[in-house]
Amino acid sequence: MSTLSAVVVDDDRNYLDSMKAMLKRIGFTSIYAYDNVEDAWTHIQQDTPSLIISDWNMDPINGYEFLLMMKFEEHSHNIPFIMNTANMSEEYWVKAIGAGADDFLVKPFSFADLKETIEITLGKILTEDSRKSHLRLVS
Repeated sequence: MSTLSAVVVDDDRNYLDSMKAMLKRIGFTSIYAYDNVEDAWTHIQQDTPSLIISDWNMDPINGYEFLLMMKFEEHSHNIPFIMNTANMSEEYWVKAIGAGADDFLVKPFSFADLKETIEITLGKILTEDSRKSHLRLVS
């Protein structure tokens, strides 16, 4: 099994601590927690994580803007991205998924919800990657 690494971005330090603990339970071996997009972006330029989980409501760069940055850059556009927020507006969900988020979690969420979302997100990515590899082998 390959090692799993995650970058988590949220301006709430208590939330970051909780996320680190939950991600360890899920099986992530390297978890990088940042309270701002700028530091997370710097990290991602040097080390590509298996997954990014980002809050929406942050300053000066919010999670939606971070998602757009990720999806417009060649080196980062394929990194699985889960957006989360306490805002239950369907508009947020539609906007995030439309911009390329792989999934969306509304806070507060349970450990089971997080685990299932990650498994679906990474499973979908792994399935798409293996399908692409198979297509390359067949053609």
